Amino acid sequence: MGLEVELKAPCDGKILEMLKGVGAKFNREEIQVDRYFNHPSRDFKNTDEALRIRCVGNCFYLTYKGPKLSGKLKVREEYEMPVTKDFKMVLEKLGFSEVGKIGKTRRIYDFEGLIICIDRVDGLGLFIEIESESLEMEGKIIETLSKLGVDEKTCTTNSYLELILEKKG
Repeated sequence: MGLEVELKAPCDGKILEMLKGVGAKFNREEIQVDRYFNHPSRDFKNTDEALRIRCVGNCFYLTYKGPKLSGKLKVREEYEMPVTKDFKMVLEKLGFSEVGKIGKTRRIYDFEGLIICIDRVDGLGLFIEIESESLEMEGKIIETLSKLGVDEKTCTTNSYLELILEKKG
């Protein structure tokens, strides 16, 4: 089982200097386009699941995320695998419908066993997302946010799709 343990918060451009100051190592920058799908016979919004196809350059990845398992941080099962760009058509033939599209530019950093992403999300702005695949890193994630000057009160466990849909009202 794959596990996603993460927390995100809105931030401003100062976060890049803070990352440099704590010694985070820049890994790469990529443009990601995520297309989210809903199941034909159960509403993923109600079951708190997610199914998406992520496009990064010419590469495509199918990701399934299970319901959130924890309160303070977003903890959920996550499975990801490469697919072809035609996989969207397979989902649609099976009755899945696209419910949202999120575009973002992501700068990825490595820091003390964590992955830190600075995301410029279309329609939302700048966010920091700190994640791990281990439950033992929950405390480290919160500690790192504090080190970077991010107020824990501004953190969210909502996905970017949920934040966009909330914003649209």
